[in-house]
Amino acid sequence: MSPMSRLPSVRAAAATALLLVPPVRAPAATALLPAAPTALAQEPQPEPLPPLPTPTAAPPERAPGDASPAGALTDADLGLAGDGGAPPASPSSEPPAPRPKALSGKEFRPTLKGSAGFQYAQAHGVPITGGRLRLGVGAQNDSSAYYAVLSVLYGGTAEGLRTWDVRGSISGDLLRTGILRLGLDLEMGYLVVRRVTVDSRMWALGLGAGVHASVDVYAFGPRDDHAVFLEGKLDAHLHFGNAFVWGPSVLVGIRY
Repeated sequence: MSPMSRLPSVRAAAATALLLVPPVRAPAATALLPAAPTALAQEPQPEPLPPLPTPTAAPPERAPGDASPAGALTDADLGLAGDGGAPPASPSSEPPAPRPKALSGKEFRPTLKGSAGFQYAQAHGVPITGGRLRLGVGAQNDSSAYYAVLSVLYGGTAEGLRTWDVRGSISGDLLRTGILRLGLDLEMGYLVVRRVTVDSRMWALGLGAGVHASVDVYAFGPRDDHAVFLEGKLDAHLHFGNAFVWGPSVLVGIRY
């Protein structure tokens, strides 16, 4: 058989073989790519940072003694003191105000005394009458009193000779019992008498002493040491020239 005669048979066999052999498919384009996940994994997002605090401006410094601005909190509002933050002391913890010291009966207190009245005296047996005024300043307590006293007498003798004296004395109420006071006086002064024959005056310096007693008629004051009083006094003086003068006096006065 010639080659040309076998050609249809070869073609037929080749066609049959092609039909029997399954076709080889080209791998899909997707096969060449890695398999994609069914769902894309979401990457964790970073949490946002909290906002930074805004810096506040420091309050301006105030000079000592300046008042706080309106609406500003003070140390007292915050319960702080100005000496390092210690809480302020409550009013109840403050020490009480000192009470005024009570005067005791032994402490001396300033006092004034004035009195006026009638004086009777004798000088060498010649009677002298007149008015006497006494002013004193000193100190007293509940049991005694001491005064510096200025005393003046203005009067005359029975024959009408004008007479007066001026005395300075230290007077002490040495005993005080209720409304009664008893004391002593040490005196020094001048006695002056007008002459009869000529228009001149006789005078002499003298020293003397006396005793006195007073009764408080009306007492007042915080310790009843101020009073309106009656006083009786007896004194004697020896003047240079041997002029001896003595006599009583009755006075009414006020002590404050």
